[in-house]
Amino acid sequence: MLRLGRILPNGGISVAAVMLVASVSSPSSAGAQQAASGCHPAHQFPTVKQGALTVSAHPSLPYLDYDQATGAVGGVDGDVLKNIAAMECLRLDLQVVPGAGALQGIESGIFDTSGAGWYITPKRTEVMGMTQPFYYDFTSIVSTQGYASISQLKGKTVGIVAGSIFVEPLQQMLGSDHVRTYQLADAVMNDLLAGRIEAAVLGSGQAGYLAQHKGGNLKVEKAVSEQGFDAEQQNGKIGFPYPKTNAALGKALDDDISTLRENGAIKSILERYGMTNPNNYNPAQ
Repeated sequence: MLRLGRILPNGGISVAAVMLVASVSSPSSAGAQQAASGCHPAHQFPTVKQGALTVSAHPSLPYLDYDQATGAVGGVDGDVLKNIAAMECLRLDLQVVPGAGALQGIESGIFDTSGAGWYITPKRTEVMGMTQPFYYDFTSIVSTQGYASISQLKGKTVGIVAGSIFVEPLQQMLGSDHVRTYQLADAVMNDLLAGRIEAAVLGSGQAGYLAQHKGGNLKVEKAVSEQGFDAEQQNGKIGFPYPKTNAALGKALDDDISTLRENGAIKSILERYGMTNPNNYNPAQ
């Protein structure tokens, strides 16, 4: 149901500052929905806008989906955020911000959090808060040849999403001239299918979902560990970022994630979007 307007050549979105105001209650004709009356929030914490959880959204299935026509929000991150908003009696206010800009808005305090399958990394925790992981992603290589290691990609042109955790290590291993960055994973896969690049490096959920829906003779392989490619890239911990100054929001998000893991909601959401590998839910399994 991903309908975001025309994708520009650089992977951007033609609609300017597309904004969705949504919540978990019944929709109104205007697309703006309010939290249910008489609701009792699980926590108390400040937000950018009173009564709303303001989210910078970087749409890319299976992590987050947005239907511009209906205002519907989906994807793993989207469904978890809808559950959290319901628990905290907040409406969900999504603003589509492609690429790394979604995280820059967290640092500057414009947004409360962001949904896009964001990895928890040391560099990110230096400038923003990150919740506990609520699911896990592992590095996948997409190609027609079945490449399974980064060393096999030497001398080849490889596509990657700008702002991804994979950019720096790939540039170091393959050389910057062989690493092409895009704003959206969809654009990476389009160039792969067109033969303009020879491989793509994406998270397991995104790689599997797009390869399945794009068609073509694409193979998705789990990347193996090797020199220069450490374990963090192999099993990425995915969480929600939030402003470092809002510790109360961070605690509420952590508590709500724990509740949704305990009641089975997160596992059900992952399965809904095809993330059925046990490593996506608990890498210890």
